[in-house]
Amino acid sequence: MSDFDKLNELIAGSYSALVQGGKLYLSFRDYSRELEGVDRFIPVKQDETRIFTCFLEFFESTVGVTDILLHKVDGKWEHKISSYFKLRTTVDMVENAIRSVGFNIVYRQLGGMNVLVGQK
Repeated sequence: MSDFDKLNELIAGSYSALVQGGKLYLSFRDYSRELEGVDRFIPVKQDETRIFTCFLEFFESTVGVTDILLHKVDGKWEHKISSYFKLRTTVDMVENAIRSVGFNIVYRQLGGMNVLVGQK
């Protein structure tokens, strides 16, 4: 997701669609701290035949993500590269969006991958 309005629409639409007591589960990374230099390369997964790395580029409201996959086929390394943009989210931003439509936050787990659960 690369647009704040779409995030708000998703949350508001979820609130409308849920019955009273229904829950919305969101997981996301907090991109408030901009990574610099070589810290923008994130090793994701590696084994004998695959190396998966992400490269992050920080912009004002988005993060450019480039996925780099090296895959060994018949003894030769091949690579696939793809790019996309993600919304530059913060925990406070998502919490405010959840609360603004009427959800109560009933679960909050913060760390590398943040999880928020809003209940109608």
